[in-house]
Amino acid sequence: MSGLRQIFFIVTLLIIYGSLFPFSFEAKNLSAINWWDWLFSFESRTTRGDILGNILLFIPFGFFGALGFSHTDPAINRRYNFILILGGFAFAVLLQGLQLFLPSRVSTAGDAWANATGLLVGIILMRILASSRVARWFDSDEPTQTLTVPVILVACWLGYHWFPFIPSFDWLQIKFSFKPLSHWHLITPFQLVDQFLAWLMFWYFLDKIVPRQLSYYHRLAIIFVIMIVQILLVRNLMSLNSLIASVFAVAVFQFAGSKIKSHWAALLLLWLLIRSWYPFSLNETDTIHWIPFASYLSGSLWINSYQVFENLFFYGASFYLLNRWLHNWKWACGLLTGWLLIIEFGQIWIGTRNAEFTDPLIAFFLSLGFARLQTLPVKQISTSPVD
Repeated sequence: MSGLRQIFFIVTLLIIYGSLFPFSFEAKNLSAINWWDWLFSFESRTTRGDILGNILLFIPFGFFGALGFSHTDPAINRRYNFILILGGFAFAVLLQGLQLFLPSRVSTAGDAWANATGLLVGIILMRILASSRVARWFDSDEPTQTLTVPVILVACWLGYHWFPFIPSFDWLQIKFSFKPLSHWHLITPFQLVDQFLAWLMFWYFLDKIVPRQLSYYHRLAIIFVIMIVQILLVRNLMSLNSLIASVFAVAVFQFAGSKIKSHWAALLLLWLLIRSWYPFSLNETDTIHWIPFASYLSGSLWINSYQVFENLFFYGASFYLLNRWLHNWKWACGLLTGWLLIIEFGQIWIGTRNAEFTDPLIAFFLSLGFARLQTLPVKQISTSPVD
């Protein structure tokens, strides 16, 4: 499990980096703080979006912590999980305390309680995937190995559609969500192809986590559910490009899904270049941003969250297929990371996106985590009594 513990510590370091960025600490008079209010107040200082973000931030912490320190003895497992919960909450409170010295951050221990919720969700997800019931359902002795990565990728694609996951039952909001469906002029070949490939990969990974063969009508029903949920969430708009591409992807996958092989990774790599350099116009910025995650953390977190889910899906799918094609995760990781570095350097002169070091770094850590998940020593994974 040493490899998974390394991933857990990397996740911890990334949480520290994201929580304390930009590290511009300033002295502060702590005597003026009402500590009781700081610890237990859940008022408007924390928005619903912040709560959600803090929950999502600690799900990988709980998942990889529980998986990395899992044991075949259930009693030891429970002890480890208890320590992980207490230690994780103390870690979250410490980060919030350090944010008191960051003028750009609003610090409240209420965020730490949201972190603790995400930690618990991560532990529960790990226990479910490693449970004997899931193993029996899929007739597999290694469900954690085979299911975790496809589940993460499916969740990322749904996250792209459903973020910020905040329900809204306002009729005007629902009507507004349907409005883009009447704007046929918004349909573009680029968006259609982009969404088609994404939906095609979605069906590919969904088939790996569903124990029965889905029919054409099952897939259409799934699209319907995804879209209905989407319009019932705050600030979510229907996309005509996505709707058309999803139905077309169903038709293609239903009749040619078995032909999707690992060498499709080459197609995804090519599309990563096209979607990054499109519309292939000359870029006059002539610069590259070397500070990792600076654009994500200093820009609009709301808008950037959509991009994070989308990028995680595309990069994760690319690594998954590359790994199956090359049968060597190190080569797959190096190829994907190197390819994204080439793309980022090309963005100095081509396209409309900012060239930065963040995406290759995301791909590297994501590939490393996925590789560890797919090479788990089965005998060391304890099955959970989630029955």
